[in-house]
Amino acid sequence: PGGITAQQIEEVIGKITVDPALLDSGQKPKSPGMKYRHYAPDAALVLVKGEREDIQRLILEKQQEGLKVGVLTTEENENFYQADKVIACGSRKNLDSVAGSLYDTLRNFNSADLDLILSEMFPDEGVGQAIMNRLVKAAGYRIISI
Repeated sequence: PGGITAQQIEEVIGKITVDPALLDSGQKPKSPGMKYRHYAPDAALVLVKGEREDIQRLILEKQQEGLKVGVLTTEENENFYQADKVIACGSRKNLDSVAGSLYDTLRNFNSADLDLILSEMFPDEGVGQAIMNRLVKAAGYRIISI
């Protein structure tokens, strides 16, 4: 997945399929870039399915356990979260901006000496699919629902 979406490609050439190694952590990838954690920050990254209020409760819970917690969010929620480091990677209204800044955003967390980074999730379609592909790999397939 990338800036040209699967839907755009299908409009031109017809139905396409996704290599199973991209979707299943147990499958062997055909090349290193298909699967491994190139985007991964130093701290553990976890993708969180849930409302922002639930994510904030999780942040507080982890901080009470003594962890330094960062949050990867969007401009729409940047001021909502109270964590040790909050970084917005763009706007949900412009996922191209999120995709364009994702690598740098994940690298910016490294200067904060965090134990854990919690990331909001994005729609798994269009450019959102490319964003989620990179986030899932960077998180080492760690996804929780709250």
